[in-house]
Order: sequence, then C-alpha cells, then structure tokens
Amino acid sequence: MGRILQPIKNLPPARNIRLVWRLLWDRRVPIMLKMAIPMSLTYLIWPIDFLRDRLGIPVLGQIDDFIVLALASIIFVRLAPPLVVREHREAIWGSSLKEGDKVTEGEYRILNDDDGDHGPARNGS
Repeated sequence: MGRILQPIKNLPPARNIRLVWRLLWDRRVPIMLKMAIPMSLTYLIWPIDFLRDRLGIPVLGQIDDFIVLALASIIFVRLAPPLVVREHREAIWGSSLKEGDKVTEGEYRILNDDDGDHGPARNGS
C-alpha cells in the first residue's frame, strides 16, 4: 500500500497537508494558532454555508468551505514559528542539498575598504 500512495505523498497539496499535520502536533507552535485548523474544520461540517445560502447556488457552498480551509492552513503555516516550519519542511521535502551537490568553503577579503585596512581574511560571517 505504501508504494501505491507514494506518488500522492509527493504532490504539493499532500506535502502541505503533511506540513500542517506535523505543525499541529509540534509543541513549539502556540495552541491559539493551532485552533485555526479545528475551527476551519468545524466550518466544513457547519450546516450553514454563507455563499450558498445568500446566492442560492449549491456549488458555491462547497467552494467557500474549501476556501476557508485553505486560507486557515496558509495563515497557520505563515504564523507558525519560522524555524519550526523550516524544520518540518526539510523533514518532508528533504534538505535543499542533495547527495553529490558540491559545497565550496572558503575565505574572503574586502579589498575596497574605506580606511584602506585589508585586515585578516574573514570567513563568511
């Protein structure tokens, strides 16, 4: 079954769902922020759909459910602590460096410094 679902797990929406799921269970994400997702899910099962009820078009009621859930997920990820989001994204998507990528480490020196002092070589920071 895992091999059958593997292509689905790599699709962007599935990855984003996994990201939201992992963030919901991470203790470093504030509980008040986590409430956005259950509240949007509650809206999905709520018997009143604002668009369908106001405009009389049944399909619009389902679209607004999807929009509320999508917006809640986007806001949840954007407001979650950036380091926590990055950690979970790397765990899901993998590191930005792949096996075989070349990394060159080195030192640099600023040659056109105003005071003319070129000082010792600096390393990246």
